[in-house]
Amino acid sequence: MATPPTSEPDSEQSRPILRSLRAAQQRDRSPIRVVIIDDHLVAEMQRAVLEQAGSIEVVGLASDGLAGLALIEHGLPDVVILELCLRGMDGPEVVQRVRVSFPQVAVLLVTAYD
Repeated sequence: MATPPTSEPDSEQSRPILRSLRAAQQRDRSPIRVVIIDDHLVAEMQRAVLEQAGSIEVVGLASDGLAGLALIEHGLPDVVILELCLRGMDGPEVVQRVRVSFPQVAVLLVTAYD
């Protein structure tokens, strides 16, 4: 039986979340800084779970896109956990603004949309 060919994993250039996480871990072993932008109760649960990890610091929690952008500017996180469907400025618009203004910040989109 022939073994399937192995392929090289994608380069880190194509995985910005990995780059951001590794950069955060290399900075004096400081915690990964996270901003959560979500208008659901799930955000508080996300915060609690992440803070128990020990190597993650939640530097801000916002319930809408504009407040989230202000937190990103103020807290300069490594990662933003972003709800896709928000009041006012929606997730895709927030992502676009983060990419332009804070290209070093990784964005993880999540949604409770059904």
